[in-house]
Amino acid sequence: VEKGVVRIELATAQWRFLPLADGSTEASFEIHMDPNGSIPSWLLNRLILNSPFSTFDNLAKQAAKEKYADAALPF
Repeated sequence: VEKGVVRIELATAQWRFLPLADGSTEASFEIHMDPNGSIPSWLLNRLILNSPFSTFDNLAKQAAKEKYADAALPF
């Protein structure tokens, strides 16, 4: 690793989806990481705030691909 560079070696994350009585779904995202150094709070906050939204954007892009058009769900 270059001098002045911080490498995150440990990170775990999970999503929780809770069906609600009105038919909607509550989604929560939790992440734990050890940055092995100092990361500026402005950068960390930006990553934390943007991550859930970019994840769903990327999921929608993947789901729209032709290879998933006829996917069967096991439930």
